[in-house]
Amino acid sequence: MSIDVLQERRYMYKKILIPYDGSPESERAVEHAIRLAGSLDEKPRITLLNVIDTRFIVQVSESVYIDMESLEAYSRSILEDLKERFMEGFEIDTVTRNGRPWEEIVEEAKRGGYDIIIMGSHGYGFIDRLLIGTTAENVVRHAECPVLIVKSRREA
Repeated sequence: MSIDVLQERRYMYKKILIPYDGSPESERAVEHAIRLAGSLDEKPRITLLNVIDTRFIVQVSESVYIDMESLEAYSRSILEDLKERFMEGFEIDTVTRNGRPWEEIVEEAKRGGYDIIIMGSHGYGFIDRLLIGTTAENVVRHAECPVLIVKSRREA
């Protein structure tokens, strides 16, 4: 590999998208993304994205109601906490979306012109993937930018 290629790599990620769902796997992806971002000569702009999966939110009855505004506020507070814990020295944005996670991740990556998506993988088994697919698989299939999947400890 030539020196020019190595130098180019140190500048190649200017915008990084990190989907975060609160799982240990997504926490590992954040840690990995921070290490990668810290190794670059020019600090990239990082966006933390949380998607509230609205497919599973239904009003069961009048007495059981999920308040979307409360969920969105909770999501924003989780991202702000994460930003404070990990992101010192970086330019960070936080975004909360509602919908199918993989679709919202792909759409945000396209809309924001991100250079890379760094996300965790839950490591579901064959039956789970067959029945529901996985967010990571769908993002890899549909994203227009590179996707780096950080495996769960049990997959590694």
